[in-house]
Amino acid sequence: MKKATLIFTLFFSLNYIFGQGIEFSEGTWASIEKKAKTENKYIFVDAYAVWCGPCKWMAKNVFTDKSVGEVFNKNFVSYKFDMEKGEGPDFAKTHNVRFYPTYLFFNPNGELVHVAGGAKEAQAFIVDAQNALNPEKQLFSLKKQYESGKKDIAFLANYLEALEGAGMSNEASEPLYTYLSAQKETELINERTFNLLCNLTNSVKDKGFEMLTKYNQEYSKLKGEKAVTEAIENIILNSYESAGSKADTISKQEVDKIVKNTVLSKELKDEMMLYGNALYAQSTGDVNTYCSETNKLIDKYPAKYAEYNFLNNVAWYIYENTEDKSKLKKAEEYAKRSVNAQKEFFNLDTYAHILFKLGKTKEAKSAIEEAIQLGEAKKQDVSESKALLEQIQKQGK
Repeated sequence: MKKATLIFTLFFSLNYIFGQGIEFSEGTWASIEKKAKTENKYIFVDAYAVWCGPCKWMAKNVFTDKSVGEVFNKNFVSYKFDMEKGEGPDFAKTHNVRFYPTYLFFNPNGELVHVAGGAKEAQAFIVDAQNALNPEKQLFSLKKQYESGKKDIAFLANYLEALEGAGMSNEASEPLYTYLSAQKETELINERTFNLLCNLTNSVKDKGFEMLTKYNQEYSKLKGEKAVTEAIENIILNSYESAGSKADTISKQEVDKIVKNTVLSKELKDEMMLYGNALYAQSTGDVNTYCSETNKLIDKYPAKYAEYNFLNNVAWYIYENTEDKSKLKKAEEYAKRSVNAQKEFFNLDTYAHILFKLGKTKEAKSAIEEAIQLGEAKKQDVSESKALLEQIQKQGK
């Protein structure tokens, strides 16, 4: 009996070591660098934040995958790094971590060679690791080659895909223009180019936008009309936001003019310009215009903009940016519609905050208690909701 127990325990232990996904090392960043150099391994850093939903999803579903563990444990010293605690903020600043999750890969000498990010399935995550180990795919190796003058089409495609994977579309405008200009336009009607155009085109003044609108029908046959329309919409809306925040040199008037002159349908142009007005107002802090334009948008296109996520976002923005009772009552309406459409922790929390701000204490208490219960059941961070409940309870005393 003891022998059988010992064999089972040994089997279980070996299975735990080799079949339970990535083994993360603990310690300071300096100790991780030392360990990697001693073992002659690359370093993988999961740069995360505790509130980040995609980070939690990766930790639960992908980092625990056996095939992922086999690749990472063989080649990397792996380290989970909270970007908002301890050494995290300085590390994030040094390595330009702008979104979560971000995956950073260092060579055994501690030099950053590759960056990727976002929630993804196990096989795609393994590709990130393989690219990090391959000098022909490493982001910073490709960047050095590009800066030294390498510009052939195959190389540019690899470089652009590396920038895409790292979420660095802000550095892609020039290489993407070079890639597009080096080929006949008809040679660019393919899935690889379409993906690059969708993910790396930031502005309506970029050649990528020109390609997507000019060859709208051709790309629609390749990828479907919905995918192409969504890509075009995202670029237009990003341009309006950039104009408002002055993150780009383009003005709102220029965005309006370019959108008007595209081959898009009149209906889509009208919708995008209306939504653009709202985003521009949001970026410039013009709450009055934001409220009036989003009201028009929701009323005119209810099938698309009366969706619970959108309603919640509008309600929360109004809550945070005005004390005007009439606007807050409109935010209350939108929050309630969001909850009625699909009850979630986050929109119940929004609804409760707005109710409390309007002085509806009893209704706010009921909503926030339900939000906390739902959030805890789904293991979400409910600390801010509990803080609101405490405020409500104090006021009731």
